Amino acid sequence: MLRLDTAFPSASADNLRQENGQVRFCACKGGGPVSMWWHLGVHSGVAGVVDFVWEQTEEVLGSGGLGAAVPVFNDGTGWRRVSARHCLYLPDRREFHFRVPCRVGLTQVAYCFPYGWERIEEFGREMAATGLATLRQISSSAEGRPFELLEFGSGPVQVWVTARHHSGETPGAYVLEGMVREALRLPRLLRAASFHVAAAMDVDGVAEGLYGKDRGPRDFNRDYVSQPCRPEVAALRQAAEALGRVDLFLDLHAPAPGDCTFLVPTNEALATVEHWDRAWEFGQHLEALAPARCPARVADLQRGALNWTAENSMQTSTSDFYQRFGALSLCLETSYHRAWDGRLLQARDWIALGRALARAVAVQVGVRRAPDVTGIDKPPSLIPRFERWRCVHVPAGVALRETATSLKITGTGGKSSCWMIHEPCLRSGEAAFSYRLKGKVKSMVVTAKGFDPQGGSPTGDWVSMTLKPQASRSWQTVTVPSREPALLMLRAEGLEGMLEVRVGE
Repeated sequence: MLRLDTAFPSASADNLRQENGQVRFCACKGGGPVSMWWHLGVHSGVAGVVDFVWEQTEEVLGSGGLGAAVPVFNDGTGWRRVSARHCLYLPDRREFHFRVPCRVGLTQVAYCFPYGWERIEEFGREMAATGLATLRQISSSAEGRPFELLEFGSGPVQVWVTARHHSGETPGAYVLEGMVREALRLPRLLRAASFHVAAAMDVDGVAEGLYGKDRGPRDFNRDYVSQPCRPEVAALRQAAEALGRVDLFLDLHAPAPGDCTFLVPTNEALATVEHWDRAWEFGQHLEALAPARCPARVADLQRGALNWTAENSMQTSTSDFYQRFGALSLCLETSYHRAWDGRLLQARDWIALGRALARAVAVQVGVRRAPDVTGIDKPPSLIPRFERWRCVHVPAGVALRETATSLKITGTGGKSSCWMIHEPCLRSGEAAFSYRLKGKVKSMVVTAKGFDPQGGSPTGDWVSMTLKPQASRSWQTVTVPSREPALLMLRAEGLEGMLEVRVGE
């Protein structure tokens, strides 16, 4: 008989039990709508193979990619992957089966290589002990744990780095460790740049072993609003504003289970073409410098990764640091399990990628020669740009034309799609919206997204209306009620014909 355990640091699992000779469990949601991360232990008096069943995988973010997943275990001799041959994803049964060889005593098992709160604290102390870095507490978490910045370097270029906005995304922690260790080995970089590193944004989520995605009351990486509810986000912003300058902002994450490693610039709709080009020049350098075992390819761009509409638009760290400081703002999503070619990744591979990231920063600040990027093409920005309207993502199957008073959208039906934001902010508190339709449209949603024009940030509040427009030669006017100044957002799907829209009285 096994004794099952989640009573150790950073452990979490729901409905953990033994049943029919198997250890069965669910990933803990921890206050969010989706799950992914889990970390548990089994105590055994006899060495042998244990069958595990991860249940309710339909609740996992990106569960369709779970066939690429290979969990990890530690029987007291160090963390390593289980055999991929002994992993089986059964989507029809909503289960993931795997087998673990367990020794006598405690064997820990996790979705991916853990990186707990104790390790973060130990790493910070280790770096501070070198005399090259300092730890500065700038706030406390909601549960009273210290929120600290690891700071080093003395140069004028200000580099800010964050990880674990989503606490279970542990690959980003290993990348951060590799980046810091390498940066501290580069004296020229330390003389050219000053680094401000937050190793854990969701401090309590890391300490409690939570996944953290969309964890209430607001996802940490959607909390970059006029009044953040997360003390860590508020403190990070305040520290950056006190300095008054951010030149490069890097946010380290991990993606859905089947995704490889890829770089994401700030929201393409919000950024200039010049920013887009600078972002992908950095991406070219990172690809050229990245280790062969953990590539970060420009070709793996997911163009719409941060190009969201409605409630989440403009509320991420990269969008905020770009809008607020004009920083080159980038998110690096590092795969939990496999490189683009299917090779399994180890923790040492992520650390090596972090070292490459530090060298790419050295290129960016001009203290290292740029690598040869022959054959690494920069993706062009495909977002159309207008005077008063912004495309939230690359429109599909539509033609757009802005006139002095309106926006004309011509669609071909089927999968035509158009998501738009109107600027400037409507200060009246009521978003007045008029349209006329020649043809038909499958769906149209208008959202008034609360916005603080003085602070230049979303408020985090929004009101949406789903319209059922009918063809008409005359203008139809609706108002989206809003108690505050707002940006008006439009989403039209399946347009066949022409939709003309205008905003204001």
